[in-house]
Amino acid sequence: YFSGDERDKKLHSKGTKVYQLKALNSQGYVVTVDDINGDPKTRDREMYYCLIRPPKAVCGQGRARRLS
Repeated sequence: YFSGDERDKKLHSKGTKVYQLKALNSQGYVVTVDDINGDPKTRDREMYYCLIRPPKAVCGQGRARRLS
């Protein structure tokens, strides 16, 4: 889901990926958002995740720097 205009949607969709997680007795997802502009040596990746096992969930976020 992108709440910006059409230009923002196109820009963000190029670097965004969604992965499904499956673990023993739980499931969830990871969303990664890669920087697609600038020097490749200094680009970052943001990660958002949630692993769900009702009635609880473990969710968080992180950043990986300098992907090259």
